[in-house]
Amino acid sequence: MNHKKATRLFIACIIILTAIFSVKPATFEAASNVAAVVNSAKNQMKKSYTTYFTSVKKTGKLPPKSIVLAEFNKANKLYTNAKGTIQKSGGKMKKKYLAELNDAYKMYITNRVVPYINAYKILEDSAKAKSALQNAIVDEDLEALQNTHTKLGNYLTDKQLKIYKKVYDLQTRNIFLKEFNNNKTLYNKYVNDIIVNKKLSEATEHLEEGKLADAKKALNTIHLLLGKTSNTFKADLTKEYQDLLEVYTYLITPLVPELDFVEGTNGKIILYFDIAVTSLNIDDVKITMAINGGAEEVVNPLDITLSTDKTTGTITVNQVLASDEDQSIVYFVEYKGKKISADAFTVAKN
Repeated sequence: MNHKKATRLFIACIIILTAIFSVKPATFEAASNVAAVVNSAKNQMKKSYTTYFTSVKKTGKLPPKSIVLAEFNKANKLYTNAKGTIQKSGGKMKKKYLAELNDAYKMYITNRVVPYINAYKILEDSAKAKSALQNAIVDEDLEALQNTHTKLGNYLTDKQLKIYKKVYDLQTRNIFLKEFNNNKTLYNKYVNDIIVNKKLSEATEHLEEGKLADAKKALNTIHLLLGKTSNTFKADLTKEYQDLLEVYTYLITPLVPELDFVEGTNGKIILYFDIAVTSLNIDDVKITMAINGGAEEVVNPLDITLSTDKTTGTITVNQVLASDEDQSIVYFVEYKGKKISADAFTVAKN
């Protein structure tokens, strides 16, 4: 080999070796960049979890949801970016990096942070419902109590309880469960108040419609529960119950006809009743008469008749005979313990 050929071969080797060694740093740099991106995303996922976990551990209280959400959103963004970086530059390590990334996401985000955020959202809403109920109690507003009591009850279902139970760590989970139980205690305290209030409305409606049997059932239920109502509303509920019971008692009590007024003329007395009487006999009335303001004398009825509608009775008595002076006559009629006098009339002298 001559000197010129040897020189060319040497230069070619140098070029090839330079190319080979120049590729390796670039490949190493790319692999290092992917690992850094993945680790950054994983660290942020863990931070999303420790943001609330550490706060609860130190203070025993839940941190504001906004703080956890901010870290959660950062983790999601880094997770998405990391997946893109792996797909682009992961090389032979792509499968490994994706597995690490997804495992970390499932561990910290899916199983820990997301259940916490879901539980916190329900806790916030239930706290508003609880506050509204407490305001109704302070205001002693039964209508508001009924509405807010129903709303709080919407957050005391098995579904809500399951969401709380999905919170990952025990100490944090117990905070949610404690609040759930506190709300349930408050809710249960006024259950009977709500039932009684509803039954009072039912009883009122039945009485207005004349459904006395249905009204009686509602009133019986109220009677059984009044003693179990809260001190806040017991007095008002009891007063309304007593008022309705009085109405019910009045409606079921048979009406007793009463004598409204009496008209008297010589030999005839007319009785007017407020409602129809079943019957009217001579023995049902006691009649007396006063002449010129003197002592009352017993008058014996000769005959008694009822009008067709049985609201008017006509009694025939002996006429007062004329004398040598004018006589002012007043009839008195007593019916079922009630005594009424007729207006005076005059029997002229002979």
